[in-house]
Amino acid sequence: MREHRKHRAFEPADEVVLLIYRETKDFHREEVCGVTSQIRRAAVSVQSNIVEGCSASVNT
Repeated sequence: MREHRKHRAFEPADEVVLLIYRETKDFHREEVCGVTSQIRRAAVSVQSNIVEGCSASVNT
């Protein structure tokens, strides 16, 4: 399996997730279930796609 952490895009994606969580932690409580959740899921999705892509490149 290709190590996803060695991929050049993984580290910046990881930094984006941490930044998103820091910036959204002070959003209004009403927004936590809506916009905040959607923003956080989108940021984590980038990392997930990198990991999935790395594992798929090995399996082909």
